[in-house]
Amino acid sequence: MGYNQPMIYHPELYYLQDSPDFPLDKAFLVTAKTVSAWSKDYFAGLVAPKKGTKDKSRSGDLPKDKNEREELIEDLYGWIKENSDVPDLFAMFLYGDPRRSRPDECEKFDHHDTTSCWALNLTDTEFASLQKAWQENDLPNDIFFPRDKSIQKGIRYYTPKDWEMRNK
Repeated sequence: MGYNQPMIYHPELYYLQDSPDFPLDKAFLVTAKTVSAWSKDYFAGLVAPKKGTKDKSRSGDLPKDKNEREELIEDLYGWIKENSDVPDLFAMFLYGDPRRSRPDECEKFDHHDTTSCWALNLTDTEFASLQKAWQENDLPNDIFFPRDKSIQKGIRYYTPKDWEMRNK
């Protein structure tokens, strides 16, 4: 794949599932805010809404102003957490411009279920900027990894960090 062609990145499940002290909310917000800079519009939806919740989704254009855009991301995440019976089960998409052209690819920011069903579709330059944002926020720079770096052994797939920890 050529430099700056979009690539799919998957979440490093070691952090998201196997590290109870990992600051998932912080990682989610840093990631979403950073990716929002390269996105045009959004969709947020409740997969398991609390009983009586009227609005089950929100969507629209992202503000051009960085502070307004980041505030919207925080508001959407707060709305999801406040209105979900299962706070880690939700949908949030940040769409690039143009939107994906192939149905087997994901959006810029694609969280369609749980944290294990989360993917990013970024260029090398965008991913390097995201890694910098993680580091600036005291987060590991390998929260996501290129999809082609998963390791398959038999019918099981391992993330790079899971494989590393398994072999220690």
